[in-house]
Amino acid sequence: MKQLLILITLSLVGTVAYAQEFNHPVDYNNFIVNEMNQIVNKNLEYISQSVHSNNFEQTEIKRKNLVKQIQTAYNNISQTAPYQNGEALQAECVEVLTMYKQVFEIEFQEVNILRQSSEESYEAMEAYFSAQDEAEKNLSKATDKYYKAQKAFIKSHNIPMENAKTDNEMETQFKKLSEVNEYTRALYLMNFQLSKYNSIFFEAVGNKESAGLDAKRKRIEAAADRSIDKMSKMNGFKGDRDLLDKMMRLAKFYKEMSANGFVDVVKVVKSKQEDLTQDDVNRYNQAIEKYNREIQQLNNDFNQAQNDLMKKHTPKYNVTDKKVRRT
Repeated sequence: MKQLLILITLSLVGTVAYAQEFNHPVDYNNFIVNEMNQIVNKNLEYISQSVHSNNFEQTEIKRKNLVKQIQTAYNNISQTAPYQNGEALQAECVEVLTMYKQVFEIEFQEVNILRQSSEESYEAMEAYFSAQDEAEKNLSKATDKYYKAQKAFIKSHNIPMENAKTDNEMETQFKKLSEVNEYTRALYLMNFQLSKYNSIFFEAVGNKESAGLDAKRKRIEAAADRSIDKMSKMNGFKGDRDLLDKMMRLAKFYKEMSANGFVDVVKVVKSKQEDLTQDDVNRYNQAIEKYNREIQQLNNDFNQAQNDLMKKHTPKYNVTDKKVRRT
């Protein structure tokens, strides 16, 4: 599953002065908006590249371009004398860019560390997603802080809204990205937990660990029940039920297997060979065959639905698939 991680390391140290004079508060407002919008555009390019393309070299190029743009905006805004009474807006913008630095350097570093171990357990994956959510929320808080400062500047200078540039369209786009992330993560966690519990069960079966085997089976069944219950109260994402339906099929499959077929598997593993009947062996083989026959397609369908949903709700913006030339 591709996550919209923005891992950035940067140092906001300005070295070149940016000289500009403003004759009207509208000019200063639009200068600020242009600087911030260039960051937003580079950010959108990076996110779009990571979702719509598997060209990792181009994705890295987009990330580096975003880092440079944040540096440029910090330099330009912090070193340009604001229009009269625009010091508050300037200070807020500088603080917001510093907050971006804090989030990208420290919080997303923590996210990346957690990501490396997230495949080990459901708890690790949950911690990874929680850290990612927290970092994104802090980015959102910083951006809201900027919007409030901009609106205060516009109001204090009596600038008609139709004459002032704003970032509302971009803000809406990123809120949509946050919503689709939250939705897909919730369903992915259900799938991840069921898959992990299932792997633990089959590892025990392969090792013929009869002790605790039925408890492992019941844990799959209980997790499937919880997932089915949660999903029964969920709606499709903006009317799109495909991913929800695919996850529901997966959960019901795990429920069916754990409540029926895996019972036969447990019986064979726990019983002495001389106590088993041919019917026991047949039912064991049927359960294993059914699982092997259906699980791969169900997982493929879920993964495809997840990719389709992410692509559908992530703007395709300046995506590049051209290979990087090496000299």
